[in-house]
Amino acid sequence: MVILGVDAHKRTHTVVAIDSAGRQPAAKTVGTTTKSHLALLRWAVEQGEERLWAIEDCRHLSRGLERDLLAAGEDHACATEAHGTRTGFGTHLWQVRSHRRTGCRTRCTARA
Repeated sequence: MVILGVDAHKRTHTVVAIDSAGRQPAAKTVGTTTKSHLALLRWAVEQGEERLWAIEDCRHLSRGLERDLLAAGEDHACATEAHGTRTGFGTHLWQVRSHRRTGCRTRCTARA
């Protein structure tokens, strides 16, 4: 399984692929339009057949991507930063709120 970690911003989304060994073989930055999301999905298919999208937060910055991933039938999880878990390498640990497509869809659309 490949985990696709998404860092969502107002004008771009940066995605890092993480393989089962914890390596980061690829990364990609795209715009926030549906057209860009479809290009991102094509790239993601090249990263692995079994994928899980771990999307930062689940708010206004990632709503369009989540909608497009759901329309494409992709599984995704909403990840929130775990408070007080900053590592020595300047990165953060993330907690996954939901790993089922339907659970996250309910939470995300409730904020729409």
